[in-house]
Amino acid sequence: MGDNQGNDSMLMEAIAKMNQEKDAAFVVFVGDFISDGTEASYISHKKMIKNLKIPVYHAEGNHDAMYGGWKLFEKYFGPAYYSFVYKDSRFIVLNNAFQESFTKAQFNWLKNTLSLAKEEHKFVFMHKPTFDPSEIYDDQGMSGRAITQELIGLFSRYKVDYVFAGHIHGYAKAEREGVNYIVTGGGGAQLYLPPDFGGFHHYVRINVDNGRITQKIIKL
Repeated sequence: MGDNQGNDSMLMEAIAKMNQEKDAAFVVFVGDFISDGTEASYISHKKMIKNLKIPVYHAEGNHDAMYGGWKLFEKYFGPAYYSFVYKDSRFIVLNNAFQESFTKAQFNWLKNTLSLAKEEHKFVFMHKPTFDPSEIYDDQGMSGRAITQELIGLFSRYKVDYVFAGHIHGYAKAEREGVNYIVTGGGGAQLYLPPDFGGFHHYVRINVDNGRITQKIIKL
């Protein structure tokens, strides 16, 4: 789920539905979970997600990082990029909230993490997509054609299953070089996409069962 941007009523509806998900393991927010980077917003969000009965992970969005909020992200949620393992899957969370936040050090860390990952499945989460799967916006992805092409090639080379992002307010999906790319930015902020092209509030449920990965859109 991404791009709630402080819509408390939508977040509470999502939390209520997530708590009813059978065998749900955890939730990942793909950024812009608050509207600004103030400490009051971080505290309010932290208070609300305590209602979730399962663990929560966060990727940093541009709204979360503004006004020095990137420091608060680390204070309340830890490192800006990290990975963890659950059962047979590796989950990698990246920080591309701003162009300068995707550093050479992070890129090298990503390459090393992917090269060493032995898990059956790999999932990547970040705020800004490498490209717009909806093909409506040209300026809502990561900045820099060279780095985005390098990332797409890297995800393909190491057989990443899914790459999740937000930033574009709505739902979109595309396949590129054997990798599934999903934009799930319908967490509560004003929608960017037309209704027939993914412009609805939602979160995405991913299920991994005996090597088979399926997804379901849960509308809010």
